[in-house]
Amino acid sequence: MGSTGPDVADLQRRLQQLYLYLGSADGVFTEHVGEALSRFQIARNIPETPGVYGPLTRAALQAETD
Repeated sequence: MGSTGPDVADLQRRLQQLYLYLGSADGVFTEHVGEALSRFQIARNIPETPGVYGPLTRAALQAETD
């Protein structure tokens, strides 16, 4: 929570592509981004802390999006 920058904007865009995040890709990691990320992790059985953008989550999300 509270992280900002181009990596967060990239995360937001990728979650938008999967219709998990409907907010803007403004580069601010909010509660809504964390919730969308958790939904992605749970749906794919990713064994990382829900809402944390760790290496397994990043790899899975990048594999599914542009």
